[in-house]
Amino acid sequence: IARAFEPDFAVISAGFDSAKGDPIGGFAVTPEGYAWMLQHILHLSGLQRRGVVLSLEGGYSPIATAEAVESCLRVLFDAEAGAGPAPA
Repeated sequence: IARAFEPDFAVISAGFDSAKGDPIGGFAVTPEGYAWMLQHILHLSGLQRRGVVLSLEGGYSPIATAEAVESCLRVLFDAEAGAGPAPA
């Protein structure tokens, strides 16, 4: 659907309460896991050449949230610079 639609940009509700170490979410997504998911979303839809808004939603451990946000920002900055690797 994302390939056929070719959106100009996407708004991603980034719920970091699923991060490893979050006291409420009950999941264990690592910073690398968030980076992997975002890389795939960007690659799948061609959004690395367009635009993405990450909207922070949830995340109740300051450390786990900061690590997850940092991993996503690194992906976005790499994509902006054209250095983002294609997901495996």
